[in-house]
Amino acid sequence: MSAIPDYDDFACDRETIASSIVSEWERFQGAVPAHYDTCDAQVGYVLTEIVRTWGAPDLTVEQLRASTNPLALLPRRLFGTAQLVGDVMGYLRIV
Repeated sequence: MSAIPDYDDFACDRETIASSIVSEWERFQGAVPAHYDTCDAQVGYVLTEIVRTWGAPDLTVEQLRASTNPLALLPRRLFGTAQLVGDVMGYLRIV
């Protein structure tokens, strides 16, 4: 598993991380539907889709947030998405 980025060490804000998450999602999964028209709505969509489509049965965002091994909770994730998962975990840590 790749290390979860430590965003406390960066001059990084929530919107920058969120933008990265959405961009990475779109690279692997396609565009976020247009009616998700704010940054928060787009990240909410991505989080829901990650938990719903990549996650173990009955996985919740809170369980993902609390996990020390999030990749183990996402057995259906696409190859090459470890950085996206790391960014999501960093985002969940700061929101």
